Amino acid sequence: MISRAFVRELKRAVGSDLILDKVEDRTCYGFDATGIFQLPDVVVCPTRPEHVVYVVRLARREGLPITPRGAGTGYSGGAVPVRRGIVLAMERMNRIESVSRADGVAVVEAGVVNGVLQQAALRAGLFYPPDPASCEFSTLGGNIAECAGGPRALKYGVTRDYVAGLEFVTPEGALVRCGVLAEGSLAPYDLAGILSASEGTLGVITRCALRVIPEPPHYRTLLFSFSRLSEAAEAVVLLTSANVVPSVVELVDESCLKAVRSAGTSDLPIGEGQLLLVEVDGEEEEVEDTARRVERVAEKAGCTGHWTSSSESERENIWSMRRAISPALAKLSPTKVNEDVCVPRSQLSRLVGRIESLSREHDLLIPVFGHAGDGNLHVNFMVDRNKAEQMTRAERAVEGLLRATLDLGGTLSGEHGIGLSKAPFLEWEMGRSGLRLMHDVKGAVDPENLLNPGKVGPDGATGGGSEGARTSKCS
Repeated sequence: MISRAFVRELKRAVGSDLILDKVEDRTCYGFDATGIFQLPDVVVCPTRPEHVVYVVRLARREGLPITPRGAGTGYSGGAVPVRRGIVLAMERMNRIESVSRADGVAVVEAGVVNGVLQQAALRAGLFYPPDPASCEFSTLGGNIAECAGGPRALKYGVTRDYVAGLEFVTPEGALVRCGVLAEGSLAPYDLAGILSASEGTLGVITRCALRVIPEPPHYRTLLFSFSRLSEAAEAVVLLTSANVVPSVVELVDESCLKAVRSAGTSDLPIGEGQLLLVEVDGEEEEVEDTARRVERVAEKAGCTGHWTSSSESERENIWSMRRAISPALAKLSPTKVNEDVCVPRSQLSRLVGRIESLSREHDLLIPVFGHAGDGNLHVNFMVDRNKAEQMTRAERAVEGLLRATLDLGGTLSGEHGIGLSKAPFLEWEMGRSGLRLMHDVKGAVDPENLLNPGKVGPDGATGGGSEGARTSKCS
């Protein structure tokens, strides 16, 4: 427990209005989208990098753990303060400092919400492509720490592809700038790349320089229905094999579609079945040509119906459906165990076949949707966490999914990160030597293991799987 004297020292240093020490205030910072909870001892809401420097140095002096936090939208338990201590809640560092057309760079504080930057970029005639489903809430510092993806990752890449520079505080309390935020130096190590996807275990990001690109002038959104999920998955492979590169290829299985319709959140112009949502963008002639090529490939793959948007309102209706999937699924059962595996596109059909087998083997409803264009699927196990027998079946099914994903040459997480929920399985993917190297890096940067402990570090990824991790991604 943190002493009252320590809390008073924090208040004197950064201001009492930036310190949350009441239980009712701290509770809001003890969990993320997984629902895993641990009450922090104190929450600090910095407004300047200097606040972060001071808190980290003071915590190191006292040997106190620190958990950096964006908006808490993550699905891996990465922002849960498993050892209590201090939560550094970055949401008040939310200034957009500049959006430069000349440089193609936006400089923002870590607490800026993704969607706010997207809108600021659009007002300048620019485009920030990374668009996780949580873009209206999640912060850019958190996006970088988790290397967030999104539907547009197929054409445009993920968050790390847009990080031009960072300002961050090391576990020793030093303020470091790298990339375009450094003063003219060319460092031999890509520090921004190392911090991307480090899940808050190597440094606390305070400012970001993010690449922005010209806004695509035209869009076209298409829907295709298929009788079987494997056919929809095969269509994705045919698209890329035919050198057709849409900006988005999303897969939505029939149970997801039914959930959205039952929730009354979308009125789709297409019938039942397994869906592919495809979007193309670019110059008008390019959009027209790519859309025609997509339609030909879908017909060759055996689509049973298709529809093309003709206005921005129709396009928005389709995206409303896509955004409504996760909340609609939450109404199907008390608990949704959410996994985000990723495989090579050529293995998508085999993966969905394995998921269908797991559904039968364990007698579970397992809706599937996600960014099929880059092989990233969100696999949801619908159960009731209060029924032990159901949770046991879900644990076995999740383990089967992770094993199948790795057998197919995939990775345990496409975008949600490792965090708490998948740390016990990381050795399956990386091997003992790879895991040891990660631990060596963490130990060199943070020898006292104070920065986001219990996650991807010596006491987090231990291999072999464990109860609790298998059922932690619940919502």
